[in-house]
Amino acid sequence: MGFPTGLRLSELAALRWSDVHLRAGVLDVRAEASKNGTERSVHIPDFLRVELEAVPLKHRKGSAPVLTCVSGKPITDSGLSHIFDRWIPERLEALAEVIGEDTALHLYAHRLRHTFASMLVWEDTDLRTVQELLGHKQLETTAHYTKTDPRRKQAAVAKLPDFSELGRQRIAEE
Repeated sequence: MGFPTGLRLSELAALRWSDVHLRAGVLDVRAEASKNGTERSVHIPDFLRVELEAVPLKHRKGSAPVLTCVSGKPITDSGLSHIFDRWIPERLEALAEVIGEDTALHLYAHRLRHTFASMLVWEDTDLRTVQELLGHKQLETTAHYTKTDPRRKQAAVAKLPDFSELGRQRIAEE
């Protein structure tokens, strides 16, 4: 749920059903759950909305946590960290043994926020909008999160004029 929303682990852990507005397609990050103390709204992608709507209504009440353990207890941000730091790497290692090769996949929770930001920029989302979605106070922080798309760099360079042709034209004019 963190990746398609750009939420921090602590924001995910603090998410309550009263923060989720399925009809409007947004979820609210409360000021007390936000790293910088500023509330914001984040749009829910359609595929995630479908998943959230599949949660039985009896579990989607008011201050009930959105993310819970099998036991029904809330998942804490340290619990979410544990999933990324221990559980996923152990599963990837087990998978590597089964298939007989290294998965070479290193998944970090915070890297997903960077991926979220970069993918938005690659889809022509302006940096200010990405800043608001991530809940950053400084635009420079958001710029640090984003990576350029190698295909875009190649396309940008391809737009440059053929300088050798310009040189030949100049010589021909003289």
